[in-house]
Amino acid sequence: GGTIPYIGIHAVDLIHWITGQPFTHVAAFHGNGGTPEFKETEDQASLLLRCANGASATARLDYLRPSTAATHGDDRLRIAGSAGILEALGSEEELFLITDQQSLQRIKPEPTNNLFVDFVESLRAGRPSRVPAEDCFYVTEVVLKARQAADERKLIELT
Repeated sequence: GGTIPYIGIHAVDLIHWITGQPFTHVAAFHGNGGTPEFKETEDQASLLLRCANGASATARLDYLRPSTAATHGDDRLRIAGSAGILEALGSEEELFLITDQQSLQRIKPEPTNNLFVDFVESLRAGRPSRVPAEDCFYVTEVVLKARQAADERKLIELT
C-alpha cells in the first residue's frame, strides 16, 4: 500500500508512456504532515527518476487539495528540453508548446482511441493491446521501488 503505488503509478506510467524511456534510478520522499485522519497513509510524496537517456523526471503527489475545490484539476505534465517546452494541464483541452522558433502555441490534440476500449477489443480479437502487459508490470516494479526508496531514504538502482 501507500500513496506512491496507489496514485504515483499513474504519473510514472504517463512519464514512461510519453518518453518511451526506461528508468535507471529512483529516489523518493513521502509522509503525512497534514491529514492525521489518514493514519498510516501518506498525504504527499515526491519522486525523482533518472531516465536511461540521462534525463530526469519528477512526480509530485498529494492529497492536499482544499475541500472547497471543485475538482483535482491541477494534474499536469511538463516536458522541458533544450529546444522547447511542452505542457499538458489536466484542466485544459489544449497542449502548450514553446520552442526556440516560436512563442507560446496552443495545440488541440488529435483524438485517440480509448486505451481501455482498445484493451477489451484486443482481448476479443486475440491481438496484442496497445499497452503491453510488460509495461504494466514494469511500472508497478518502479513504483514499489520508489516506495522502498522513500521508506529507506535512499537512492535505488533499477535493473
